[in-house]
Amino acid sequence: MQVGTTQSQDQSQSLSASVSITKTHFEKQITTAERALTMSGDFLEINIEINGDFADRVLQDSLEKRLNEAFETAGLDMSTESLLASGQDMSPEAVSGRIVDFAVSFLGAFKDNNLDEEAPEQLDGFVSLIKGAVEQGFAEAGNILKGIGQITGEAQSDMDETFNLTMDKIDAFAEGERTLIEATMQQQQEEEGEEPVSMLFK
Repeated sequence: MQVGTTQSQDQSQSLSASVSITKTHFEKQITTAERALTMSGDFLEINIEINGDFADRVLQDSLEKRLNEAFETAGLDMSTESLLASGQDMSPEAVSGRIVDFAVSFLGAFKDNNLDEEAPEQLDGFVSLIKGAVEQGFAEAGNILKGIGQITGEAQSDMDETFNLTMDKIDAFAEGERTLIEATMQQQQEEEGEEPVSMLFK
């Protein structure tokens, strides 16, 4: 018996998600004492490499979904708009800034919806809400991307840096709000002739 194999390859790429498809054609010639047979077919090998632009789009969808769900759960009749619109600066610093600026803009509405709570409790609840939504959004985006293909090192690094910067900026915002709350309450106490409370947050 004699077996011969011939192969040819055809590659194409899609820039949107760096998809490469390799088609391998094979032919096998099988010769026996009774007859000669030819077997042929194609193998398709698909390799998907996730680049930064594609990762940003998935991250945008996940964050918008999770923030919408969080605001709805909190009783806020609002919905997010595009956080990562095309044509904008997509660096981790810029993206994290837009995420936080957008998310914290709902603090006033959250307070109005939780008038039965004191200002410190309102702030803690709001920060917990948006942090949870951001964490879920990033985690969901990462799982989706890993399910699609291999994330490039640069794209993964940018996502990690964006997440860390986002959390740091939320913490910085919360600290600033705590300082304002403490100053306001101390001023009110002084005007009423009461002893000022030096620390409201532990």
